[in-house]
Amino acid sequence: MTKREKLRDRVHWAITLLASVMGSCDRLLISASAEKDKRIVGLSYNGSLPGRPHCDDIGHYMINGHCSRTRHAEKNLRDKENTDPEKLKGSHIRVPGTPCLDCLKELAGGNVASIEYTGYYDNQEFQPTPEMIKEIFGENFKLEHCDIDWVELFQELFDRLSGPGGMFNQLGYRIKLVKEPLEKNNMKIYIAVIGQSGSGKTTTFELFKEIYSSLKISVHRFSNPLDEMIDAVNRILARRGLQDRLEKSRPNQQDISTELRIIFGEELLGDTLQKRAEKDLVDVVFLDGVRRPADIEMLRKLSGENSLLLYILAPPEERFERIKKRADRPGDAEKTWEQFQAEQEAEAESLIETLRSMADFELDNSLHDPEYKSLRAQIVKFVNEKLGLNPKEKEEEINVA
Repeated sequence: MTKREKLRDRVHWAITLLASVMGSCDRLLISASAEKDKRIVGLSYNGSLPGRPHCDDIGHYMINGHCSRTRHAEKNLRDKENTDPEKLKGSHIRVPGTPCLDCLKELAGGNVASIEYTGYYDNQEFQPTPEMIKEIFGENFKLEHCDIDWVELFQELFDRLSGPGGMFNQLGYRIKLVKEPLEKNNMKIYIAVIGQSGSGKTTTFELFKEIYSSLKISVHRFSNPLDEMIDAVNRILARRGLQDRLEKSRPNQQDISTELRIIFGEELLGDTLQKRAEKDLVDVVFLDGVRRPADIEMLRKLSGENSLLLYILAPPEERFERIKKRADRPGDAEKTWEQFQAEQEAEAESLIETLRSMADFELDNSLHDPEYKSLRAQIVKFVNEKLGLNPKEKEEEINVA
């Protein structure tokens, strides 16, 4: 990317973000833009249907933890009243948030060339993993996540305006931006879930979301950066014309994690997740995959007394059967007991048990309980004891952010 192209990219991101100020639902102010032939050809934000009152005026209309009064920015962008359908074809889309599945389908239906999003908003069941995108949209659909430091971006633009020919230069002053944490951000709750493979971490997340549906809850996994690294390696192999591909298997994740930590230090993955979690506009952040003391140090840095360690127990025999049944990684369905035991002895898994003594609370997921009644009761007890939240309270009384 040339210097001029980089400047255009940052300007277009700035324009897109500023458009979100017009959003009328303060659960999330969101926007979207379309660029084609180096020009912005469409710009939109979330809001109510034409002629209907906005959340800003009469409040939210909540259904299953979502505000249903507003229409998403991506869908508004697709409207022919906002963007010429011909100009939308082949355009590059920018979204300062995580697009939902329906919005991705809307944009795909408009034949856009690519979609780029930044930040995270996880008040939805859909998670845009590469495998899911390929399955639903095909191999040619381009969806990429990027990290943006907004203070750095706007400071660069303001500095340019303070230079020769800039408006601020003419006025005789410059603007310096300072990043200060909002007081309410200190109330965000971080819960690190510790448990060996198959112990029931994902089930715990889903039950928590179900029981406390009025809270905005997200999950950040230590495995996500590892999967992204595998995707990057596979893209390089494809560009080189090589047929080999690296599978997203647990052994590969464990090997990559170990090598990265040896080269770049124990804090590498923790620092990456910390940056992502801090940007997440939610009430409760779950961190999945904590395996080392350095990961816990990262958690404490995030929120201090508003951070908790939750340890999940389950016997190895049950964990083995769960892994085989869900088969969410290559080779899981055919895994043997010997292979499972070998994986448990790997560095990343073997360290988990040593963290048990550091946990603030334990969940026993070893009972054969198809409806998870015992696990539900334990989750409610954990939340009431440690967070003081009651699942039967009204939504406005549960707001912890």
